[in-house]
Amino acid sequence: MKLFLIPLVATAFFVTEAVAKAVITPIEELIPRAEHKRATRLITHFLTNYHYKNPRLDDELC
Repeated sequence: MKLFLIPLVATAFFVTEAVAKAVITPIEELIPRAEHKRATRLITHFLTNYHYKNPRLDDELC
């Protein structure tokens, strides 16, 4: 049983190490692009028009 666990733990360690590497973007490259501007407009539109909208309650909705 122990002989099975050692390769399993070693494999899990190396796979986790490979996945955990993060790419650091330089601050100069962090600028808003056109798709960010469009996404912001869409999100703002939907939150403004549809978030917490109070529908009129009547017997038809119940």
